[in-house]
Amino acid sequence: MIRLPAAFAVLLAAGCPSADAPPAPEAETADAAPRPFREVLAEKLGTDAAPPEDAVALFDGETFFGWRIDEAPDGVWSVEDHAIVGRGEAADILFTAMPWIDGQLTLEVKLSPGGNSGVFVRSALDPKDLKADTFELNLASTHPEGYTTGSVVGRKKVRDPWPAVDDGRWHELVVTLTEDAVAWSLGGGEEVRMDLTPEDRRFGYIGLQHRAGDVAFRRVLFRPDLPRTLTGGFEGWRVVNQKMKDGTLAEVSFEPSGDGFRATGGPGFLESEATYADFVFRGVFTTGAPDTNSGLFYRTVKGTPEAPSNGYEVQVHNGFEGPERKPTNAGTGAVFRRQDARIVAAEDGSPAALTVNAYGDRVMTWVNGYPVVDWTDGREPDDNPRRGKRLEAGHLSFQAHDPGTDVSVRAVGVTAFPAGDE
Repeated sequence: MIRLPAAFAVLLAAGCPSADAPPAPEAETADAAPRPFREVLAEKLGTDAAPPEDAVALFDGETFFGWRIDEAPDGVWSVEDHAIVGRGEAADILFTAMPWIDGQLTLEVKLSPGGNSGVFVRSALDPKDLKADTFELNLASTHPEGYTTGSVVGRKKVRDPWPAVDDGRWHELVVTLTEDAVAWSLGGGEEVRMDLTPEDRRFGYIGLQHRAGDVAFRRVLFRPDLPRTLTGGFEGWRVVNQKMKDGTLAEVSFEPSGDGFRATGGPGFLESEATYADFVFRGVFTTGAPDTNSGLFYRTVKGTPEAPSNGYEVQVHNGFEGPERKPTNAGTGAVFRRQDARIVAAEDGSPAALTVNAYGDRVMTWVNGYPVVDWTDGREPDDNPRRGKRLEAGHLSFQAHDPGTDVSVRAVGVTAFPAGDE
């Protein structure tokens, strides 16, 4: 891809601008080649690069998309200079829209002198008991009960004081969540580890706290830990060829390739034998031709040749128009016929990491780490997601849409949310 040339200055009715007038800013036009999507995403996120393939941006750098801002008090939170900022007298915890299971959270935090903040992980949305409802990783130089920076409030105190973070500078926080422990470190320093018991929470929401002073958070990424589901073969999966109007079965091919597969032809589907209700999924899709159409169906009724795809469909189609990269066919990451992607964050011929977090009646999707859909199904319940809301477990199903489909999928991983805990 090439960069656009600088826009020509517009001639004014009164004549040309003076020779010492400032140059016109660069601008994109609808008929010119857009900038590379990874450059666009990095600019939006306020970083030097788009997120890595195995991570998602919880904060898009510009808005509260994907956060429960509607539940926050007025005037506490704002977005300033690619950061989430909390200030004022009211205390609050700003939570993510979706819960998460195992993985690694990284973010940068800046706290004003004397400030008090924290990061909540595996949290209930209304944590009343800090020993049971959440893990609060405290950020405060002083605390009446001794839970200073590096402590898990109500659960674990640091033995030696950590360096102060309320110095108005940016500090990187890394939190690792596993089945056995919660561990975290600040600025690459000493790691605090808290081993878990069977009674401890296994998943929950991520929260950013404002308690006193001014606090800012930026570059908030999460790397979900997803066990591989396709590992060079199709054990645990089956092919469903769609029956055509003339009674014949469509020609479709799913061929193992590396740690995934290549799908050509169609219509047809590669369907999991396992079923999932609430889950996190990631796969890397590469379309082999312009306008290739594919998708991931979830909570799907078991497919038959006559009805192979009765589920929610997360679209894979990289067609777009204009400098804003608006989708021409819902867009990769869309919940097809329910919610279009707000931007096409991928291109034909380039790998695109698709992440899906489906929990209850809400789903979020990310493409190349950028959040593109946050949708809640407000319809009446129905066993078939084409007709209404389905919360029960169903199959995962990869789509080969039509005879022209050519798509490769690799690095497929999925994990189900454990029962309980919200």
